Amino acid sequence: MNEIFPTRGMVQKGELIISRGELVSVEKFMILESLKSATESEIPDLKTTREIFIGQLLIIAIGLTVLLLFLAVLRKDIFADNRKVMLVFVLMMLMIGAYTAIMKFSTLSTYVVPLCVLPIVIRVFFDTRLALFTHVITVLILGSVAPNGYEFVFMQTIAGMVTIFSVTHLRKRAQLFISAGMIFISYMICYLALSVIHEGSLNQVNVTNMTWLVGNVLLTLFAYPLIYIFEKLFGLTSDITLMELADTNSALLRELSIKAPGTFQHSMQVANLAEAAAFKIGGNTLLIRVGALYHDIGKMEMPMYFIENQSTGVNPTMNFHSKKVLPSLSAMSYEVLKKHAKINYPI
Repeated sequence: MNEIFPTRGMVQKGELIISRGELVSVEKFMILESLKSATESEIPDLKTTREIFIGQLLIIAIGLTVLLLFLAVLRKDIFADNRKVMLVFVLMMLMIGAYTAIMKFSTLSTYVVPLCVLPIVIRVFFDTRLALFTHVITVLILGSVAPNGYEFVFMQTIAGMVTIFSVTHLRKRAQLFISAGMIFISYMICYLALSVIHEGSLNQVNVTNMTWLVGNVLLTLFAYPLIYIFEKLFGLTSDITLMELADTNSALLRELSIKAPGTFQHSMQVANLAEAAAFKIGGNTLLIRVGALYHDIGKMEMPMYFIENQSTGVNPTMNFHSKKVLPSLSAMSYEVLKKHAKINYPI
């Protein structure tokens, strides 16, 4: 009995075993039984499933550990801030969770998962280097469970790089749509190239997957409201918010220009100079400009005590100091001048 093969015959790949409504002959029945025994032997038992799950957890732990080491060595400012570290980890877990959840639905394709949302949000809050590193770590983690792992890693890495390049200076809402267009082009080129390698012809390209990629790009646009949500949840400031603050037509800056026009012009000049200096040394020009625009906002409280607003030639502080008769008034003017740096205004 041990020398007798439990299966017989051969079925070629793609060959139809039996049609719907066809009478099952003895030979067909034996083929079906052979198929059943072969597929049942491939089903992992509970122990194997548990070990696979542990292996996947180890892959995730390795990726997160490498990311923490990167932050601890090269981005100590982020590593020291728990809110920022939590933001990065939450984004990674959201992308990993979304991808693995989509894999469980046979009616959906993993091509629809907008993984490029991750580098967009990270780049807006932090910098290009962290956005690329985080995206690559996430893609490598998912590559262990994704079908056609190499193709997945290649496509998502290229798309992530293009995403980061396209949002390096995100200053306008329209720029996000331009970025989405570039992501779509990179996906299409990579997908067509990989499909031709596998199928040998453009005629065999799966058009359905290309449709899923269109949905992927459309979902990527949700990065914009996601940025706003994370700003409120983690108390951080993105470049988009800085752009809104740098608008001289904002209510607070308009009030400054009316109450203290000299201070407003002075702040504009300081902002231009500071921005130019920051650009030369590779600093955050937008953050520097916003800081310069608002650095003297407290002078609105008593604008005439500051020389740039004294268009009539009246200088209250000079009157106090020149007469030298009331030291208490001199001390009061000093307090007025010092106070402007501590006054806060709601934005």
